[in-house]
Order: sequence, then structure tokens, then C-alpha cells
Amino acid sequence: MKKVPILFFILILVLAALTLASSISLKFTDAYLVYVPSSQILQIIAHDKVISYGSEWSVQQVRPYLYHIKLNMWQGFFWKVNTSQKKVFRTTDGEFGAIGGNDTQMNVSLEVVGGSADVPPTRFAIRFNDAYLIYNIETQSIQIGAQQTALSYGTDWNKAQVYPYLFHIRLATWKDFYWQVNTSRKELVEVTNGSFGKISGGTSTKIPIVVNVQ
Repeated sequence: MKKVPILFFILILVLAALTLASSISLKFTDAYLVYVPSSQILQIIAHDKVISYGSEWSVQQVRPYLYHIKLNMWQGFFWKVNTSQKKVFRTTDGEFGAIGGNDTQMNVSLEVVGGSADVPPTRFAIRFNDAYLIYNIETQSIQIGAQQTALSYGTDWNKAQVYPYLFHIRLATWKDFYWQVNTSRKELVEVTNGSFGKISGGTSTKIPIVVNVQ
């Protein structure tokens, strides 16, 4: 009987380990939620790419300088944005859109453009220091979060497994590019003008995002 090369065994073990991956997480170092009062547009942006258009969110202007915002799935709390104080609070025991409740200041920075006590700002942005995207391979689901809180459940994302170690993901509105996750290299690249779900041409640019594999 011929001996099977050791390298073949190693390859089998590596592939087996890769197929056991149950989830992938991307840790964003540059992510924020931005809201424009005049157009009522809310977006979540990471590394200069829109990752959610806020269709799952509700916003109420309580004062020219005070806004309540929440993901519709949240229960028992919402975020209170004070553009005058440049602070964001997590509010419990309060009514969305009304004054009151128990406020806990959040560890985020609030960037405000324009506005005053009597005039709404041109825009404000909540900048996160712990934002992430988790892709559950088994359930084919995506969740985007920050501050230990879900920001989106990724219902508007496309996903494709190309190889046991290679995945393509994209927001459905992305047209000319997508993200390619290599769980073996723990690497994320942006592919432009490629074929989603296939290995084809296109230009790949590595994105400085930490990739963790469970």
C-alpha cells in the first residue's frame, strides 16, 4: 500500500477545520451613524461605505437640539441625542418622542454641524469605537452592532459562500463592488468589478479590518 503524503493529511485537516467555522466577525475601526434632519436620512457608515440605510430605524425630533432615535426592534430603551451638549444618552423608563426617562451617557463622540438651541443642526454623527459586523454562516444571517447593541439585522445584505474558507458579502445596493472574506487568512478585501459569488476578475483592495473566525 502506498503511503499517503503527510502534506495531504495536513490539507485535509486544514479544510476540515475551516468548514467548522460557524461565524465571522469584522471589527470596524472607523464607523458612525449619521442623521440629516432636513432630509430625515439616517445611515450607518463603516470605512467610507454605507452598511445600512436606516430603514429599520425611527427618529423623533423633540427639540431643535434634541432627538430620540432607535432601532425598531429595541425594547425598553432608546438613544437620546443632545446636539447642544454634544452628548448621547441611553434612555430607559421613558417614552419615545417625549421628555423624561432615565439617562445614562454613552461612551461615544457626537459630531455636530450647524444648529443652535432654536435651529436644528445640518447633520450629526455618532462615532463608535466598538462597531462590528457578525456573519453567522449556519443561519446565513448578518448583524451589525456597536455599544453592545444591535444597529441592524442585515436583512438587506447578500451573502455567498464560494469556498469553505471564502465568502462574499455586500449591501444589496452596492453595485460595482463587494467584500470578500478569507477565513483562512483572516483577511477582508474589497473587490471592484468582480462577479459576486464567483471567482473571477476584478480589482482587490485589502481593507484594514480585523477578521475573527469562530
